[in-house]
Amino acid sequence: MSLTSILLGLALTLIIVATILRPIWLGAQPLKDESHSARLLSEKAAILQSLHDLEQDLQTGKLSQADYSAQRPQLLARGAEILKKIEGK
Repeated sequence: MSLTSILLGLALTLIIVATILRPIWLGAQPLKDESHSARLLSEKAAILQSLHDLEQDLQTGKLSQADYSAQRPQLLARGAEILKKIEGK
């Protein structure tokens, strides 16, 4: 076995070990941040859909103006909270 093949095998082994151990060295924090961000983005999308549905229900007469006027500010306030959290990241 030549010295070159030994060094190449050692380098390859070190790369594989480093790749496997990298998540342990860096910790799981990035995954938590990613799942938190994904949850916020999902909640933002749900609120946008709810606002759209609310508008549709008002337009089609399924919802009274009083109910619309009561629900819309609540959705907008929650949406504003979520946007602040997203921008704070």
